[in-house]
Order: sequence, then structure tokens, then C-alpha cells
Amino acid sequence: MKPLIDIEDFVRLDLRVGTTVEIHPLASLPHLTVITVQIDERVEALAPTSRIAGVSPGTQVVIATKLHPLAVCDSRFNALLLTAVSREVAVPNGSRVS
Repeated sequence: MKPLIDIEDFVRLDLRVGTTVEIHPLASLPHLTVITVQIDERVEALAPTSRIAGVSPGTQVVIATKLHPLAVCDSRFNALLLTAVSREVAVPNGSRVS
């Protein structure tokens, strides 16, 4: 079991809504996918390939941003995909989730 985190650590996360611009598998690790998301700027987020079912360009997603960079192959990522947003609700890009 993973260790528990304090609620103070959780609320420090910068969770943002953005629109998916591009999706491509990470060449050397097919279980990971790179997803480019437009928030206030374009951000490349890392996602488990199993988590992107139903996500395509134009789909709104929630990403965790401003994380400590994670080095994967020759790339560094400081954002992770959390979930897709309901297609029934349009949320402005860059909106914070609180």
C-alpha cells in the first residue's frame, strides 16, 4: 500500500483544465503516452496509455502541473494527466480545479 499524504500536500497540487491538442505514444515505452494540452500555454503531460481511452484532440482533460520534473527516456515532464472532463460541460482552458 502506498503511504498516505497529508491534505496540505494534496491542496498544493496545481490542477488545471485544458484542451487536448496532440496525443502520441512514448516511442520506447508503449505503456506511456505523451499528451499535449492547451491551458494558458501548451504543456506536455505524461499519461499511462490505459488512461487515455476516449481522449482525442479537442477533449478537455484535468492535469496536475508544476510537479518536480520526471525524466523519462530523453524527455522531462512536469505534468501528469488525471482524467477527462465531461463532454457536456465546457470549461475555460487554464481553469484551476479546487
